Amino acid sequence: MTDIFCADDSVYGSPFSIGNKSYIQHHSTIGDNVTIGDNCLIQSNVVIDDNVHIKNSVTIKSNVCICKDTIIESGTCVESGTVFISDRLASSREAGCAKVGRDVIVGANSTIYPVKIDANSIIKPGSVVTRDVPHNSIVAGNPAKIIDYVDTDVANDQKPLSVYGDKKPYISKTGAIVYSIPTFSDMRGDLSVLEFEQFLPFSVQRVFYTYNIDTEMVRGEHAHIECKQFLIAIAGSLNVVCDNGFVREEFVLNTSQKGLYIPPKCWGIQYKHSKDSVLLVCASMAYDSDDYIREYDEFIKYINS
Repeated sequence: MTDIFCADDSVYGSPFSIGNKSYIQHHSTIGDNVTIGDNCLIQSNVVIDDNVHIKNSVTIKSNVCICKDTIIESGTCVESGTVFISDRLASSREAGCAKVGRDVIVGANSTIYPVKIDANSIIKPGSVVTRDVPHNSIVAGNPAKIIDYVDTDVANDQKPLSVYGDKKPYISKTGAIVYSIPTFSDMRGDLSVLEFEQFLPFSVQRVFYTYNIDTEMVRGEHAHIECKQFLIAIAGSLNVVCDNGFVREEFVLNTSQKGLYIPPKCWGIQYKHSKDSVLLVCASMAYDSDDYIREYDEFIKYINS
């Protein structure tokens, strides 16, 4: 026996299916070929266009408009006044529609273009989302950009220890290590020294650096299976998120006198770049595309295996 409520004053297309313990409140319009899963709540004055698929335990609050072909995964909440925009000319989406992952919160009065919003993300109220939103990120603004990450511990208060001291450097919950880089200063300027094999657990096989990064851009968003990395902000500043599949930590790199070691099997993200940021990365391996895990879902599966 099912427990369903569909208000008589709402309009329903055909075919239309709705799961157990789901409710559609008053004055809503539901298009053709729409599916709504179990334990969903569709509040009043909602417009759902054709071929929209809403999975289980989704809440759609009042005055939301969802365009054709949108997919919303389980556990997501879309707050009042949000509009999903269809763009048939969007080159990034074959169907020109949005795909919203599991357990996403879309804040009130947001505008969602045909993008992919990955699981466990938060869209702040009033955001205009024109680009894909990665897992666990918090975005805001017009156009929306990443301002933070969900459930991330800030490790900035941990002071790095000298690499040549008796004490070991600070080791984070994710296995990342903060090092203090020896620096010598006099009236001629500053000199910082790196002697890798004395304090890093790898010899350097590759060096690259990033610069001219727009402040709203995010880099990294991958993990390595075997490669180890050491990051230094040799100019400007940026934030680095390390995620081992169980814990996320965030570090601020804002001095050339501090470096961050990222172990393999750790998802790394760099964001909040200052306009003058230059990030130097030392790697333990030459480039190998097979060493990369580029999808967060695949990373979690790999860690759990």
